[in-house]
Amino acid sequence: MAKLLYAGEHLDCPNYDNRHRPAIEEKFMGQGQRQEVQPWVNKIMFVLEGEIEYSMGDSGYHIARRGQFLFLPANRSLWVRAVQETHLGIVRLYDKIQLCDCFRLENLLAIGQAKSGQKKGNSKQVAGDPGPGFLLEVNPVMESYLEMLGLCHRAGLKCRYYNEGKIRELMFILRAFYPKEDLYRFFSPTLSTDTWFSQFIMSNYNKYDNLSELAAVMKYTVSGFEKKFRKVFAEAPYAWMRRQRAREAYHCINTSNMTLKEISSMFGFNSHPAFIRFIRQHYGLTPGQIRKNSTKGGNG
Repeated sequence: MAKLLYAGEHLDCPNYDNRHRPAIEEKFMGQGQRQEVQPWVNKIMFVLEGEIEYSMGDSGYHIARRGQFLFLPANRSLWVRAVQETHLGIVRLYDKIQLCDCFRLENLLAIGQAKSGQKKGNSKQVAGDPGPGFLLEVNPVMESYLEMLGLCHRAGLKCRYYNEGKIRELMFILRAFYPKEDLYRFFSPTLSTDTWFSQFIMSNYNKYDNLSELAAVMKYTVSGFEKKFRKVFAEAPYAWMRRQRAREAYHCINTSNMTLKEISSMFGFNSHPAFIRFIRQHYGLTPGQIRKNSTKGGNG
């Protein structure tokens, strides 16, 4: 293992990344271990060893194995279980996702539209609306990158400037060595015509009590905010937020061991019948039916 020189200076440096959620982190999970994760920022998760089963929002259950990695959008609940002993690499994207200076994330929308035969300006892509998640495979270039990243991380090199540089390098590798069509599918949960706007909304919408507060912090009037929101998300803010609430409630019903009344209260419903109506409106099933159909969560 590499030895970090002048470790004391490094640990005392104000740029040492000792946050509770550092930009780059390794995680180990024992076989059968489960965890519920609520990403506050966009993340990329690499399965370095082992195998996991995971579920995001209302997408059902999926498998990711050694040599694969997935994108986890901000504020989209994740349930994960280690099928076997697993080693994960986690990269948190605190800044706006930017593949390179000359190719913005928004450019991937045109790739997706061309692939599906959509006309420009008539995109069906809805920001923050991921499907089951799309896995990318670790290719030889990415494998070399991860080896060096892990070597330095385990040696104790956790400088914020270093981490920022490695994240930029990760974006360059994705840009240079992965097909644009695959990147479109990989980043689809966060793609829109204005990624700054959509990423800020997805990371912060549940931090404010009402629409006017969210509009104010983004320096919009309420009417201007609603107009911008409709353009980027293809629906009204209230309808979009209700859908996010429904998706998170579905996830909790499907994966947690909380009682349905506890979930109802957690999501702010004054009565359980109101919660039942809300879920049925979105999924055509009652919370009890969803849980009965689940093979995880409330059924152990």
